[in-house]
Amino acid sequence: MRADLSREATKLLGLVKGLRLAGAGGESLRNTEESLWREIKRLEKERELELIGLYAVVIAHLRENDLEGAERFLEGF
Repeated sequence: MRADLSREATKLLGLVKGLRLAGAGGESLRNTEESLWREIKRLEKERELELIGLYAVVIAHLRENDLEGAERFLEGF
């Protein structure tokens, strides 16, 4: 499971860095959030609670437009 968590964190980190470098805001962040919620729904069926938590923290940072905070969080994995 830990390997899955690390792999997903790396994937999300790439996504967040791309958003930040592109200067994404508003609609782009909302679209990304919607995509992450869809992934949470998929993970819910598989009971992947650690991964759900990882996605939820990233969503919280997106809602606050805090891409740097999301990066710092994800770099810890």
